[in-house]
Amino acid sequence: MNIQNLLKSCADSISNLTGKELIEKNVKDFTIMGGQFPKGEKEWNFEGVMPGVTQFVLQNRTLPVTFSGVEIGEANKTGEVFNTLIQTHPFT
Repeated sequence: MNIQNLLKSCADSISNLTGKELIEKNVKDFTIMGGQFPKGEKEWNFEGVMPGVTQFVLQNRTLPVTFSGVEIGEANKTGEVFNTLIQTHPFT
């Protein structure tokens, strides 16, 4: 949800750029992991507890996007630690 929130954000006291402008200025392209190729079951990044977030990001981004299947990152478990962060943490 953090990329969606950034895309929706306005300029503020930290930056005179909107979130979308910050992304366009600083990001070369998006890589989104999800799904399982060539076919597979529903996967967290597309069917998790944040319905519509991936769709919103894809519809509102202007940069190229590369999709990688869940099997590529399956051995690298990093997301669970973020569930323990306070809601005001930048990673949540």
